[in-house]
Amino acid sequence: MARGLASFLGSELNAAIKIQNRPGANTQVGTTAFLEAKDDGYTLMVSTEPYFSNSMIMQGAKYKIDDFDFINVEQVDPVSLTVHVDSPYKKFLDLIRRSRQSGKACRGDRSSGWPTSRTHYLSGQIETEFSYGHVYGRGPYRTALLGKQVDFIGGAAAGDAAMKPNARVLAIFDDEPFKTWPEAELINDALKSFGVKMPNLASARFVAIHSSFKRNFPDRYQKLVTAYKKVFDSKPYSEFREKIGFDDVSRWMGRKNRMLT
Repeated sequence: MARGLASFLGSELNAAIKIQNRPGANTQVGTTAFLEAKDDGYTLMVSTEPYFSNSMIMQGAKYKIDDFDFINVEQVDPVSLTVHVDSPYKKFLDLIRRSRQSGKACRGDRSSGWPTSRTHYLSGQIETEFSYGHVYGRGPYRTALLGKQVDFIGGAAAGDAAMKPNARVLAIFDDEPFKTWPEAELINDALKSFGVKMPNLASARFVAIHSSFKRNFPDRYQKLVTAYKKVFDSKPYSEFREKIGFDDVSRWMGRKNRMLT
C-alpha cells in the first residue's frame, strides 16, 4: 500500500517520496523512528492495526495515541482462515471435526494480531483446541502454509490472495461475502450450529502524520490531505488497487472516523 501510494502521491505533490522499512517489535521500532523525525510534514507513517495499538497496550511503548493524526484508514482487510489448496478441509466444520477428533489441526499465526486473538477466542467459544505451530511473521507463516508445514493460518482476506491458486480461504470474519474468495464462508454462518457469534475483525492499514504538524503548519497539512484525497479518488489509483487485488478493502475514511482510538 505504501509503495503504491508513494508513487501516485509523489506525482501529485511533485515530490519524490522514499519508502523506509523499519520492522521490529510489532511496529514499535518504525513508529518510534517516525516520531523522532521532524514534525514538518515531510515524514509520514504507514502502519497497521492492531499491532500499532498493541505496542502501547501490551508492550509499554512510550508514545500515545494523541501523538498522531490519522489522515486516513485506507484498507480494512477482513481476517481470514486459510488452508492450502490441497487441504482435506473443504469447509470450516471439517477443520473443527478434525481438531476435535485428533487435536492435530496445526495453526500458524503471528503474535499480537487479530488472527492470534481470534483463534484463542474461537477455541474458547466452541471448546476446541488447535495444536500450535510456530509463530510466524506475515510472510514466513504464509510460506509455511504453502510448504504444508501447518494446516491453516489466520491471515487477511486480500493479503492472502497473493497465495492464489495455491491456497483457499475457508472463512472470513465479516458480514459480507468477499469477492476475491467467493467460496469462503462467513464465519458466523459457519458457527450457527454452535450457537455462538464472532465479532468482525480486520487488519486496518492507515496513513498518519505527527499531530503537532497539523497545529504548526495548518496550510501545509491541508495541502497534504487534499492531495491524498485527490489521488485516492483518481481513476489511475483505483485501477492500481484493482490490479493488485486491494480495491475491495480500500476506502476513504478520513479523520472523522477515529477508529484507532
